[in-house]
Amino acid sequence: MSLLEVSGVAKHFGGLTALAGVDITVEAGEIVGLIGPNGSGKTTLFHCIAGALAPDAGEIRLSGQSLLGVGPHVVCARGVGRTFQLVRVFPQLSALDNVLAGQSHRAESVAAAFSGASRPEVKRRAVALLDFMGLTDHATTPASELSYGQQRLLELATVLMGEPDLLLLDEPTAGVNPVLVDRLLARLREINRRGTTIVLIEHNMEAVMGLSSRMYALAMGRTIAEGTPEALRSNPTVLESYFGPPRATGRR
Repeated sequence: MSLLEVSGVAKHFGGLTALAGVDITVEAGEIVGLIGPNGSGKTTLFHCIAGALAPDAGEIRLSGQSLLGVGPHVVCARGVGRTFQLVRVFPQLSALDNVLAGQSHRAESVAAAFSGASRPEVKRRAVALLDFMGLTDHATTPASELSYGQQRLLELATVLMGEPDLLLLDEPTAGVNPVLVDRLLARLREINRRGTTIVLIEHNMEAVMGLSSRMYALAMGRTIAEGTPEALRSNPTVLESYFGPPRATGRR
């Protein structure tokens, strides 16, 4: 049984087809890349998996259990964590309090995190995650004062407080300076080595091909290719989805 099974998922917004029957499977322990040009349906697919949108057709299963009709908080409690295209942190809270808030669906309230009433073992985990992300020196710093790349690392630490089995990352390297990109990618490899399965949307081809063991390519709401990074790098259908059909080279 695959950890994640997406079968024939379709989603329409009025006359616009965002997803037209997408199929992907993800095995436990994998890092799977999801690529495709803007507008190909990648983020919409994440919304459907995470429960933010209800598909119009198809099935989504996590460890064999359907996620259809399940709200985001329940999907999260079942072991799915996600980050977003635009980083989401509580700007006025300290880095430590942001991470503590990530425990909210694991039997601890956000109010407890905000009031400093978190249990000692929860605080120890939050401090350890800040250290893992290289943010220990910023534990008391308001999130708004961190660089964008540091906020990305903080967002990831916050999601990891929920101990997800499956991590959905939407363009994790976007807007991050190259030095912090290297740190972020190293942390993702270590997170995966510790047992968390990762699916990531990414336009940084060097990053996604260096991380992923398998990849899917989407275009116009459909799955157009699946395989190793090496296979997709030279796949004519994938190249055409990004660059258009090859031009004729005959003389006139």
